[in-house]
Amino acid sequence: RSWYVGEREWRADRIHDDLQLLESADPHVVSATLRSLTQHRLFRDAFLSDIHHVLDHQDAVVREIACRTLAALGSPGSAPVSQGAGVVGDGVGGAR
Repeated sequence: RSWYVGEREWRADRIHDDLQLLESADPHVVSATLRSLTQHRLFRDAFLSDIHHVLDHQDAVVREIACRTLAALGSPGSAPVSQGAGVVGDGVGGAR
């Protein structure tokens, strides 16, 4: 089975479940989901806005992982958000 076929199957069968996990209050669930999403760059444009919402998560570590996830996905559309969100504790954007 090719990588492309696997990605299409993930998009068809699992993306919605994975994206719902990003709404969890449990930082471990959200962090694990963010890490798994970095493996699905092919369809990143389908879920970048969902990751952007995680930048408002109550847990600072989760916000940092969201920034790193956006950078790892390498989408041109993610660069301004991840750069503007700030690093945890820098007093800019992401630190709340």
